[in-house]
Amino acid sequence: MEGPKHCKFLHGTLEATIFHASPYTPSFPFNCILANGKPAYVTIKIDNKKVAKTTSERDRVWNQSFQILCAHPSNSTITITLKTSCAILGKYQIQAHQILEEASLINGFFPLSLENGKAPNPELKLRFLLWFKPAEFEPTWGEILDSGDFQGMRNATFPQRSNTHVTLYQDAHHCSTFQPPFGHCGTPRRLWEDVYKAIEGAKYLVYIAGWSFNPKMVLVRDSETEIPHARGERLGELLKRKAEEGVAVRVMLWNDETSLPLIKNRGLMRTHDEDALAYFKHTKVVCKLCPRLHNKFPTIFSHHQKTITVDTKSHIGTESFPTDREIMSFIGGVDLCDGRYDTEQHSLFRSLNTESHCSDFYQTNISGASLQKGGPREPWHDSHACVTGEAAWDILTNFEQRWAKQLDPCLLVPTSTLTKLINQTYSKNQHRNWRVQVFRSIDHVSATQMMRNMTVERSIHEAYVEAIRKADKFIYIENQYFIGGCHLWGRDTDCGCDNLIPIEIALKIVSKIKAKERFAVYVLIPMWPEGVPESESVGDILHWTRETMSMMYKLIGEAIEESGGGEGISNPRDYLNFFCLANREIEGEGEYVAPHSPHPGSHYWNAQKHRRFMVYVHSKLMIVDDSYLLIGSANINQRSMDGERDTEIVIGCYQTDRNISSNNNDNNIIKIIIRDVRAFRMSLWYEHTGVTDDTFQEPQSLECVEKMRSIGDQMWNIYKGEEVVDMEGVHLVTYPMSVTQDGKIEDLLDGGDYSHFPDTNTPVKGKRSKFRLSGTIFSPAKLKNFITFLNGFDPKILTFSMCGIRKSSSSLTIEKTLCTIVTPLINFLEALILTFAGCFGHHRPRDCFSYKFDDVVRLANDSPFSVNDVEALRELFKKLSSSIIDDGLIHKEELKLALLKTVVGENLFLDRVFDLFDEKKNGVIEFEEFVHALSIFHPCAPLADKIDFAFRLYDLRQTGFIEREEVKQMVVAILLESGVQVSEQTLETITFADADADNDGKIDKDDWQTFVLRDPKLLKNMTIPYLKLGVASLLYV
Repeated sequence: MEGPKHCKFLHGTLEATIFHASPYTPSFPFNCILANGKPAYVTIKIDNKKVAKTTSERDRVWNQSFQILCAHPSNSTITITLKTSCAILGKYQIQAHQILEEASLINGFFPLSLENGKAPNPELKLRFLLWFKPAEFEPTWGEILDSGDFQGMRNATFPQRSNTHVTLYQDAHHCSTFQPPFGHCGTPRRLWEDVYKAIEGAKYLVYIAGWSFNPKMVLVRDSETEIPHARGERLGELLKRKAEEGVAVRVMLWNDETSLPLIKNRGLMRTHDEDALAYFKHTKVVCKLCPRLHNKFPTIFSHHQKTITVDTKSHIGTESFPTDREIMSFIGGVDLCDGRYDTEQHSLFRSLNTESHCSDFYQTNISGASLQKGGPREPWHDSHACVTGEAAWDILTNFEQRWAKQLDPCLLVPTSTLTKLINQTYSKNQHRNWRVQVFRSIDHVSATQMMRNMTVERSIHEAYVEAIRKADKFIYIENQYFIGGCHLWGRDTDCGCDNLIPIEIALKIVSKIKAKERFAVYVLIPMWPEGVPESESVGDILHWTRETMSMMYKLIGEAIEESGGGEGISNPRDYLNFFCLANREIEGEGEYVAPHSPHPGSHYWNAQKHRRFMVYVHSKLMIVDDSYLLIGSANINQRSMDGERDTEIVIGCYQTDRNISSNNNDNNIIKIIIRDVRAFRMSLWYEHTGVTDDTFQEPQSLECVEKMRSIGDQMWNIYKGEEVVDMEGVHLVTYPMSVTQDGKIEDLLDGGDYSHFPDTNTPVKGKRSKFRLSGTIFSPAKLKNFITFLNGFDPKILTFSMCGIRKSSSSLTIEKTLCTIVTPLINFLEALILTFAGCFGHHRPRDCFSYKFDDVVRLANDSPFSVNDVEALRELFKKLSSSIIDDGLIHKEELKLALLKTVVGENLFLDRVFDLFDEKKNGVIEFEEFVHALSIFHPCAPLADKIDFAFRLYDLRQTGFIEREEVKQMVVAILLESGVQVSEQTLETITFADADADNDGKIDKDDWQTFVLRDPKLLKNMTIPYLKLGVASLLYV
């Protein structure tokens, strides 16, 4: 919902406690359902968003408290609902403006209204307490550090730890020439070299959790390395060597269930999970793949945490115990995989013939990119941290909790048996002056030992929000995504991206404008999210990013207008600015020359011609007031912040003791306060801008904002220009858009049309696809079913279908029966498309059968598919048709191998699908038949075609009638496939009453058409909605 102009916000924390409900016996028919005291629970919603839920209790006594973060307009509605699993018993509604204007404390025993809207029922009462605390009363970070009273964030599994040390990293490596001319931290550390040394030095354990992991990666590549013996050694060989030494090496990777080793499918995300499993097979390294288990979407979301934990020589060992060991943990955004090795130079072409990238060419944003065709490679900017001390143990515990939940806990090392391993409160010293708290996005499905009454932990989101609320001067963010606050967008307000981070930032700026205080926010994101920029998935994310930006600038513009302007205040960009990174290189001497060239006029060709490309920002950090830092694996989007989607891990950290240096200036001693967080931010800015400037010392100042914007604008002009000009190590580029005085975002028209990213056809504002993925903005919601069907029909799918029928019916109507049968058919076809979409991905295989472009155009004209879609289907067809016999035809054995992983055994359902595809009845599926059959399931396919196809599906004997025995036969085949036993009596409950108009025991085509038009649910199941996205775009989702 969009808040009205000048509307106050319910902005703060709503403390809610649900105590108990009165005993209540509902009227008929609910008294039958609730006869035995059905367990009940309470939910709290703000508008349509559920923000809290109690446990289910039979005695209706909960005594549970919640801290609900609010950033909602005052016309929002808070709804407290009492429910059971079968029914809504009653609810109580409160308008947000009542809390703001009348009472910040609501406490009592309140009668609940019935669901039908009738007056409150005096017999049904709920006791609860609501207490609202405005965000404006939050103490600032400066006040917290001065008082020393901050005890950490609530609602996190792990408490704040003291006596901890943190080392911060930018990028995976640094050139020896990179020397930021300020700070007290010395030369920046090299992440992957430190990782190598940590693993090599381990004596007891090496625990690695990752999203993507390539054991063939080389960590040490620099000829000037401090550890020359490590140069060129593969990560996998290092781990195998340590395992042979007796170290417990445990690697826990996200199992991308779209990757199938039998057909050499690398999976949609290409995370090397199956490669790693095969690499460590028959070795002492224990490598396990963990799917992200989820009740609704088990293959959509991922384990996104990136941690490495080892034991290391204690840095506080005494002369008495020089051999003591301690735990060291790495955490951040850098996966141990392809493309992550980069330096502050972020080269496009110059490193392709060097050890850095000659064997690690990575470019996922250009279709068909390869080293054989030349650069630009995809430069990679990232951030990471290393923790020692008490908090390092919490990162270890997170690994153990996840491993114990999904794998065999006996494979872990009992750390209590390692006598040399220190696990105690450290004596305070200058190197242990950090306070660190570990935050997570995770649920009980993925980790053991969750907090009491907590099934979902969203402490990362809460940490971000609280850190923003405590900000006093400025915020600096680097993140791969920046999407949130959809309830205030101009459109797509129900898309499910509800995290409050962008709104909190905007409201912080609004409060500072009203107080006439300076505040600045700098947000660094990539030009576009990783993937081919013309794809619809990228267009969607760009669109949602623009909606987020527009919402923020609108709020800021309105605040400026209400404040009446003033000196130095003219535009919302005086407070909020978005930047990205880019590079442009002139051709250098001795540069790599590719043997092949990309197609003229393509994105690839243009990028080579103009010698420019974005630097991909994968970093995930937020710095507040140079005092507090959040860094880890979490993106600023709903996937990372939700807790029930991707699993994530982040640390929040700050220093208690200040590092003070003295300068003699005119015989006066000046004390300068420098923290590592501040030095890290300055080092990042030095990498991005290539300069040091006095204004950088005061990031909140308008002078600093103008300086950063000036650098960004200058580099944008160099980047966008036709003349190839070297950017000389300065990568900061202003995000290409214009912001008006009232906060409206417009396309950049400075001397030309720059509404599209250079060298692409991609609009900066994105493009909303016609099909919207409900509730999740990255993956189709049905991905669950077509992956589970690869291993045979999952009984849960049938159970799900059956649970959806009316409970009052004791028999399976024809509508329910036929819908149950159609469900696996859709899953079957979706598995075919999505699984094999990942088989060729960005690098399409060479043609293995002849098909002219004119034929592709003809097929596109005769079907709902575009030319690009038909070409993508051709690639999919080639993969299928060559798995056994490479003859350009799909044989039944090839279809069986692809989807059932075997060529033996009978499968009635697969046989029926094959027969329907084989229109010529010659025992093979030709490409035209393949396209025609799939086109039936396109959302734009003619209704008559869907009706006819569905009829033929059930008419097993091809008699022109659907008979009871045919439907029973199909149901039995499905149940046998899933291993479910059903009695003959149950099968006999199938009735044709709904569809058999003339009561002759069979359904003819006229009966069928009448029935289907009356019951559209069946035809809904005859549609694969996201075919409307375009088959080609599915390759990059």
